[in-house]
Amino acid sequence: MAKTGPKRSPLEIKQNRVKIAELYIKGVYQAEIATELNLDQSTISRDLKAIQAEWVKNTTLDLDHFKGKEIAKIDQVERTAWEGYTRSLEKFKSTITTGKGITEDKETGKVTAGNKDQVVKVEERNGDPRFLDVVMKCIERRCKIMGLDKEDEQGRALKIIIESSDKVNINKV
Repeated sequence: MAKTGPKRSPLEIKQNRVKIAELYIKGVYQAEIATELNLDQSTISRDLKAIQAEWVKNTTLDLDHFKGKEIAKIDQVERTAWEGYTRSLEKFKSTITTGKGITEDKETGKVTAGNKDQVVKVEERNGDPRFLDVVMKCIERRCKIMGLDKEDEQGRALKIIIESSDKVNINKV
């Protein structure tokens, strides 16, 4: 049986928990950890509960941070797609220049095209639907990350209606 000692200081608790976590991850039994650290098995059990609670807390924080980072990337891609789509709606101007012969001024060395004709072509555009496909993929991906694409037990999609910032209704479709 492990010996019990005086009450541990916060620093000793922290140091013990680092070692306990290391041994626990390696699959060492609580009783063996207690013997190695000269603590009661019940102390090891309490410390493991605290360690596991900290792991869950950190995992949740890391997951939320990761989700936020990925959503920010998706937002940037979506903004860029909307900008591209908006540009694809604008009239497209192109200039075609045709010329006959090229002349060179012997004194200055300047080269100019002779008898130039320019044709300016203006084209109406309806917008490139590929940009809208990117926008839809961004929306789908964002919904998936946020968990808004879930189905109920019967495989029916859930319809989420946001009526105001503080009231959300979820209906089965």
